[in-house]
Amino acid sequence: MRFCFLQFVLVCTFLAVVPAQSNSQDQSYIDSFDYYWRSLGQIPDTVPTLEQYAVPQTYDSRHLYSVLQIWLNRINSRQNLDTDMAWGSSYQAQSLNDMYRGTGDRKYLDVNLEIIRATMANRDDKKGYATFFGETAPAWGTSYYAGRHTIHAVHTGMIAFGVVEFLELVQREPDLLNEIGAEFNTWLAEIRETLDWHDRQWVDGPSPDEGHYIFKDDLPSEEGNILPGNWQSAMGLALWGSWKASGNIKHKVMARKIGQYMKRRMGLYAGPKYGPGAYFWPYYLSILPLNNPLPEQQVLDLNGGEDFSHAALTAAFPLTLGLEGEVFTESDMQAFARTIIRGFGRLGEGVLFGNIVGTTAFGPNQVLIPGYFLRIAPFSREAYDVVAEFLLRYQQNPRNVDISQLIRFYPRPLSANHPAWSLYE
Repeated sequence: MRFCFLQFVLVCTFLAVVPAQSNSQDQSYIDSFDYYWRSLGQIPDTVPTLEQYAVPQTYDSRHLYSVLQIWLNRINSRQNLDTDMAWGSSYQAQSLNDMYRGTGDRKYLDVNLEIIRATMANRDDKKGYATFFGETAPAWGTSYYAGRHTIHAVHTGMIAFGVVEFLELVQREPDLLNEIGAEFNTWLAEIRETLDWHDRQWVDGPSPDEGHYIFKDDLPSEEGNILPGNWQSAMGLALWGSWKASGNIKHKVMARKIGQYMKRRMGLYAGPKYGPGAYFWPYYLSILPLNNPLPEQQVLDLNGGEDFSHAALTAAFPLTLGLEGEVFTESDMQAFARTIIRGFGRLGEGVLFGNIVGTTAFGPNQVLIPGYFLRIAPFSREAYDVVAEFLLRYQQNPRNVDISQLIRFYPRPLSANHPAWSLYE
């Protein structure tokens, strides 16, 4: 009995200490989070309301006409050589598309037309850049990562996504479409060519309804390996957008296959903490499909999971499919809501962890592009508010893709007669 009693005491001591340690780590993270964003001048003196903040003026004063020439100069002078198109002008194009979706104001498409025109005029094949293996590709290359001029699928996906969304949306504005004239069909053909160039990296399977991309003629150390989830997601967004813009069935099928592939390799962890399940994943998705749902204690094996900025992009494509009732069901979208509420946003009051699970393994500097998670709005106002609170409290000068998506997905009452996604078109 003494031995059993001693065991009991040790267990109770452990259970008492672990939460205390966890609370201490959380408070230290909150302090560092506040310090980090304060040092960047991002904390407002007075926290605005959502109604005050999520308005076109917040976007327009920072990201509309005043920065247009800056982006055009970067595209025209350096193309994607410094990755400024993949991680810069692509976000600008996406944000302008989102602002049009959220407001219906044509001025956002008018400005984006100039970005798109420069983007398509500065592909490698039009500027004379050749890949390290001697091919002049119909895409946007860089030697920034590989040490040799390379076309990265994730860059293609990010840049092309803004283009195909524009090509879809401009069809709603007949006068603007008429002004563009023959360029429209030229761009449709050229962006299809861009996406199809990556067919050399495409692999069907393993299941008949799955498909994915691999490294090929890319990073030397990764040759033949499966692309990370955020790379798959970027290409998925572009392929899906290509279908929406042009009716390209091949691209629709490929996009759905990527969605199925990702869904079966993102861990759905269930238990007392996460309820029916919350999605968490590492930077490289599982090679084999997972036997979801998984016991929630296994989430510890992820060591925090993917860092926030990459995880936001990884989630963007599944959430986009879920908005359209494709591959990811309503229950999947509720699981993503729990990812936000019980994972990286579990502390509340605008504090977001630097990784998807919500641990202190990554710092606050990893909290980038949270706007992609706002696609959850039709399925969970609570999850939307968790992300919105970060912008209100810690983003006095929000990034273009964050404020534009906050406005686009501003919660609206759902009608039982319409799929949720239709309200955000």
